[in-house]
Amino acid sequence: MRFYQKMTLSMLALLSLLFGIGGSLLISGSFQDSLEREKVAAFGDYRMAWGTLQIVNSRDPYLDREAIARVMEQLYQQNSTAWTSLRLSTEGQVLCEMGEGRASLLPDGGEPGPGGCLFRIADGPDGRRYLTFSGAVETGGEILYLATSHDITALYTARQAQQRTYLQVFLVMCLLCAGLSYTVSRVLTAPLEGLSRASRAIASGNFSSRVRIRSQDEIGAVSQDFNAMAERLEGQISELRQSVERQERFVGSFAHEMKTPMTSL
Repeated sequence: MRFYQKMTLSMLALLSLLFGIGGSLLISGSFQDSLEREKVAAFGDYRMAWGTLQIVNSRDPYLDREAIARVMEQLYQQNSTAWTSLRLSTEGQVLCEMGEGRASLLPDGGEPGPGGCLFRIADGPDGRRYLTFSGAVETGGEILYLATSHDITALYTARQAQQRTYLQVFLVMCLLCAGLSYTVSRVLTAPLEGLSRASRAIASGNFSSRVRIRSQDEIGAVSQDFNAMAERLEGQISELRQSVERQERFVGSFAHEMKTPMTSL
């Protein structure tokens, strides 16, 4: 693999790693912030229903369950936008259950004790996501369980849309990075290719070959040193040739001078 190809792949891998980690953290952080805001709002709505149940219980601890259920139904109708669903039940009986996604209100891992509150994210049978809060109130020697849910499917849908958009941007960035990295690496390694061509030319006997100096950086310094070396080598080769020619002329002259006496003898 050529050096410019290694540079291109290295830059592409580095960008993919950094951009991938940064984008994932950004989407995850945005989703968690949105989820926390929904959780705070949903808990406030749950506290309103739980507080109403507490007020009803404090006024008449022995109020029959049907009356309590009617109070909660009126509360749900007056604040229908506050909850997706609301459920009031005892150990073995559902007193009232209203709204969509009621299956998400089914207990998961046990009911909370009086005064307690459990939070979870539940999947409904319709494929939607619900944020549920459940708690208990003791009234007339009996424990009533209150559960509310909020539809947070939009948060997950928005996260999926962000991930799709991020993937598209990521692919475009990778293509741009690959093109720019290839161009930059080719520009940076062009002097090295010139050095390679000049080296092959000198090795083949063309001692006048020189490298074109295009910059004053480290590669330019190497090119200057190469040219100086080539010039010195060319001078030494020229001196050797001249020395060989002088020796040949001397031998030729010596042979010519010796030819006449030898002929006479």
